[in-house]
Amino acid sequence: MPLLLELLKEEFSAGHPENEETFVSSVSGDIEVEKVKLGYGWDDFTGVYILSLCEQGDALVQALASKINNRLKKVNYSDFSRM
Repeated sequence: MPLLLELLKEEFSAGHPENEETFVSSVSGDIEVEKVKLGYGWDDFTGVYILSLCEQGDALVQALASKINNRLKKVNYSDFSRM
């Protein structure tokens, strides 16, 4: 989650996370990006996610996904995924 929130702040000037809840197998919260509130989270089944909480957020989520995916591809995380 810290990497996702860092990317949102750097790339989109996102505000501070709100309503964050942390459980054994999940984390979720809200964050404001370009004056639109979005949900974010992580769980065992889906991994990291961003979701729209309103109609205005639908296009923004698509734009975020594209930029974040491209940014993450530049970093090699394979060292952290070995078992």
